Amino acid sequence: MRLSSRASSLFLILLATVVCIAPAGVVFAQDPPPSGTSSLSDLPACTLQGRSYICSKPALGQVLAATRTVAIVSQPANHASDAALASLAKSLGKTISAGSEASPADLTLRLTPVEPAGVSVGAGTVDLAMLNIFLSAPGKPTGKLVWSETYNGDPDMPWPAVVHALTRQFKSHMGIK
Repeated sequence: MRLSSRASSLFLILLATVVCIAPAGVVFAQDPPPSGTSSLSDLPACTLQGRSYICSKPALGQVLAATRTVAIVSQPANHASDAALASLAKSLGKTISAGSEASPADLTLRLTPVEPAGVSVGAGTVDLAMLNIFLSAPGKPTGKLVWSETYNGDPDMPWPAVVHALTRQFKSHMGIK
């Protein structure tokens, strides 16, 4: 019996060392981007696994360091969402682009609500909103997905509170004040 207890303890320790706490819908890739990456287009994109995106935080750091302008897209488009995205762009040190074809933005910040998976009964949290960051690609409205962050909370939260919480969560994960 002692061996069984010891084996289960070892398993729990191993599991605790492997698991990385991340926001719902986001799993941080621990490997740095491939060495010798010559341009941003060579950086890895997020990949979908199940209902979650696997994204590289080091790759996002390179993208944020190398870009200057962002386009903001919020759905539903409203003052609270647009203001929160503009504030986020400013805290990232980015200029908001007019989004014309002559001067496209380097990045697109897209904020959307998460469609409910069904009826929510009782207390609990559900996915409410998603912030996706796309690296622009010539001739495409959105390019490569380089980051995806999901916020979950009480389904009765008003949309402006959801938007504020999601942008605050993203800033916290990126170490931005």
